[in-house]
Amino acid sequence: MPIYIYISPESPRWRKSVWIGVKRVIDGDTIVGVRSLGQPRTEHKYRLVSIDAPERRQPYGHAAARALRRLLADRAIYVYTAGTDRYRRTLAVLYIQLWNGVADGIHWVRVNDWMVRQGWAWAYNRNDAVLRPLENAAREERLGLWQEVDEETPVHPRTFRRLQRKQHTRHKKKNPGDKR
Repeated sequence: MPIYIYISPESPRWRKSVWIGVKRVIDGDTIVGVRSLGQPRTEHKYRLVSIDAPERRQPYGHAAARALRRLLADRAIYVYTAGTDRYRRTLAVLYIQLWNGVADGIHWVRVNDWMVRQGWAWAYNRNDAVLRPLENAAREERLGLWQEVDEETPVHPRTFRRLQRKQHTRHKKKNPGDKR
């Protein structure tokens, strides 16, 4: 049964909103979108704020990206933006409309929350009052990346990236003169 989350972006920090279509999904928390509906057709990378999904090279990374791709396929997406991150991606909350199968029809779904509730992403902030309960529910129900939880999996993306940087740094120190 689908989970519907209804949250409206009322925070004054949200600068602008646009309609986009998805050109491609990079991973479970980043997409390339194309602005649409009367706006100049420009591509932008959008980073879903407040969540952290597995990296592509990580276990469940491809599954998280696939879940996001399926959710967003052939849909118009409403985006609220809040600046950029250090990688120059636009920070965003994505909304889509889904039909709930009953008479009152279509509801707005906050994609960022959906990814956490379906178990494909972590709440970025451990104290997030909205996302942390959604993450806990996904863990309890063993959804998404929580399907086969043991001591090794899943590894938080933040930990994975830190370990990758250490390995890369260690490799560079072993071959300081090799500049081919």
